[in-house]
Amino acid sequence: MADWDYVLHADNLHVCERESSNLYEQRFVLEGTKAKPFEYLLAPVDVDNLPPIDTAGQAEYYTAIWGLEALLNELDDRGADTRRLKVQICTSKLVANQVMGKWQVNDSTLFYLCAKVRALLSEFGEWEAVCKEDV
Repeated sequence: MADWDYVLHADNLHVCERESSNLYEQRFVLEGTKAKPFEYLLAPVDVDNLPPIDTAGQAEYYTAIWGLEALLNELDDRGADTRRLKVQICTSKLVANQVMGKWQVNDSTLFYLCAKVRALLSEFGEWEAVCKEDV
């Protein structure tokens, strides 16, 4: 895991049709060092108020956003100073390269979602986004 305090693996979004609403289940794995244990998160998210998730790219971004929000909430509950933590997010090639600024974001929805991921990551002292295939 190198010297990262936390590594968030966030690239899976499973959709379950439920009568009149959609329930998206976010699945992400969060690895922590022995000094900062944090192993696994799995939570259903009712997204009736979200815009439709039309593409795999949007789903990957939402999963990254939900994973980072869950991590920040958990660390806040623990009273952790996030500015002193280093976080690596492992996600799809699209999300990793757009978040790191290597690829241009041409779609307006993905542009907004990319900005949201960057804003969440900026809460940490050091961060990077990497492609899950490269880890």
